[in-house]
Amino acid sequence: MKDELLIQEMLNQSVRFGGIYLPSRSLQTALGNYCTNLCVWTHYDECKVQLLGTAIPVFYRNRYLLVCTGHQLRNVDAEDVCLLYPDGSISVTSSGVRGFNPTAARDSDACDIAAFDFTEAVNDHQTLREGFLSFSMVPPNVRSNEVVALITAGYPSSEQVYDLSDNNHLGLVKRNLTAQLDGKPADDALVRARFVKKLDFNPDGMSGAPVFVVQIEGGQLSAYLAGMIVRAGKERCYFLKIGYIKAFLDSFLNEA
Repeated sequence: MKDELLIQEMLNQSVRFGGIYLPSRSLQTALGNYCTNLCVWTHYDECKVQLLGTAIPVFYRNRYLLVCTGHQLRNVDAEDVCLLYPDGSISVTSSGVRGFNPTAARDSDACDIAAFDFTEAVNDHQTLREGFLSFSMVPPNVRSNEVVALITAGYPSSEQVYDLSDNNHLGLVKRNLTAQLDGKPADDALVRARFVKKLDFNPDGMSGAPVFVVQIEGGQLSAYLAGMIVRAGKERCYFLKIGYIKAFLDSFLNEA
């Protein structure tokens, strides 16, 4: 009940996001636009693409990048990862990829990340620019009681509709969700969150989904990209903190 009252109170205010102010009632939909399906070109005419869950398209340091988890890419040729036009008519592949070995032993989920450079493809297909989030900063630190809500959106695998062989149609179903902070996990790279309402669908496919934080700063609500889901159940999810993602992207671009 307390979570629902906080969210209801938030609906009566505007939220600063980047350089603009968004009506709170449309915030979840607006932030949900900054996720996409993680697609792979299959090389089969009957079913040309396979959906691997969710990814975050970001524009950072003048590069168009697609960020996802490393475990989504198991048994996948990275060169086959592609972006679809909004209508699914064209797919384009990246010009570079960076990630950690998903099968390697690791002590932290900070290693469960990969990024693809789609700059050349997006410059050739400028319609694709619309879905990229202009990313420049991590959220300022605030007290936990100043975090109003967490907002995420993704593409659960069980909800997607494949109808490629008969009608060349791919039905993409996105779920927008709200969550609250739920304590600190053992891995310092992660944040644990509890969904406001228990999910009524299988969360498989939510890996790679962006998580946005809505927080109070000087009496004003502000929203920022806060991380990426690496694991999710029907009641809780764990997401990788944005500071780790930014450090990874800096390393990737510095070596480019």
